[in-house]
Amino acid sequence: ALRALPNLASRGNMVCIAAALDCLHDPQESMRQQVLEETLPQLVIRGDNSCIRAVVDLLESSDVKVRPAAADALGVVAEQGNRCATDAVIELLLREDWNIRLATLRALTRVARPGDPFAVKAVLERLEDDDRDVR
Repeated sequence: ALRALPNLASRGNMVCIAAALDCLHDPQESMRQQVLEETLPQLVIRGDNSCIRAVVDLLESSDVKVRPAAADALGVVAEQGNRCATDAVIELLLREDWNIRLATLRALTRVARPGDPFAVKAVLERLEDDDRDVR
């Protein structure tokens, strides 16, 4: 059903988007990953703040496949330079879990406008990160 949804619904259909966002809470990692990689990119109109927030929240997922999928999806649902998305992602760079910081850096490259002073400062600070993968 989830795969059929984007083929039948028009882009921006709020009922279908809400149903897809509900699937982001599914206990199966593969379901959340499918929503992020296939469903939302086909349904969402870029800049939808409810979708942006839902995707940003998944950057903190404990599931190793969901975090990068969320980082990629954020670049699809948020317009580059979207302040809400950029600020939320920058805030996540301070998390203790290095996996979250790594996924967040990936997302930041997709949402921050080139030259954004807050994004540049946040990335420069990660050059001093304790984890070499984040550096």
